[in-house]
Amino acid sequence: IAEVEIAERAIKLEVGETYSLEIDRISEPVSWVPITLSSSNSSVVRTDGSYKVEGVGVGSATVTAYAEEAPSVSDTVEVTVVLPQILTVTDRTTPERGGKTEYSRGSVTLSFAGANNLEGLEVVFGGVPDGVRFEEQARGPDWRQDGYIVIYDVIAAKTARLGPSTVRVEATLGGRKHLGSVIIDVEPHQPAILVKSFSVGQRYADYPTISMRFEYLGEQAVENADISARCEEDGYDGLYTRFNGNVTRLVPERSGSVNLPYSSGFPYFTDNVVRCSFSARGAGESIRVEYSDD
Repeated sequence: IAEVEIAERAIKLEVGETYSLEIDRISEPVSWVPITLSSSNSSVVRTDGSYKVEGVGVGSATVTAYAEEAPSVSDTVEVTVVLPQILTVTDRTTPERGGKTEYSRGSVTLSFAGANNLEGLEVVFGGVPDGVRFEEQARGPDWRQDGYIVIYDVIAAKTARLGPSTVRVEATLGGRKHLGSVIIDVEPHQPAILVKSFSVGQRYADYPTISMRFEYLGEQAVENADISARCEEDGYDGLYTRFNGNVTRLVPERSGSVNLPYSSGFPYFTDNVVRCSFSARGAGESIRVEYSDD
């Protein structure tokens, strides 16, 4: 035999996957020459007599094809074996806006390409930040490709650890182990003032006032919070009036009220609807302002 040639130069397999190599032989005179395969690491790649290679463990191995009558006539292919990967489709969660609810939600989708069903599926999430949990929300066929998907809600409490964290995902399906990871980025929970209502005082008089009722949704008390309002009356487009006031102490989950005296701008309101936007600062930082749906 003059030459043995493997068509593939390098292949990548998942654990449990098999692949049939394409092997050419050139012999003089032309005759059938048996070819044998061998693996440099049988714990990673296993070979058989039909030119098939199977990934059995994570790692790399060199597969050699040689002529039984002339072992020095050979060719090689590099085989890399990896664990099947879980595809993460969505992997971000942010805290609830305003802190009115205890938790916020994001989602993570795990995709198992080529799976026939999800019987016996076990999924473990490791390295999950404190205050974050995963709850299965739905499962079923993946219509985009052959296989199945499982969707998880990613639920973060207000007290969840901040910043991006890598969560390890380990799943067992059909006797095969799948590994993957997902980045969960829990953004900082910001204190907020929830504006419940406001009213205008001293209409038809110079220098009106604004009275505002609110609930403080932060987790820590704030001393000497400055509250501002920028208001415009319907029918007087572009004529703004500004108001400033101070709250001595904001107490978590407590309601309160504040009177905001006139500060600058157009000094007069009539009976038309007045629309205001509010802002707040405390301890040298801005405080988010949200508005009640009531």
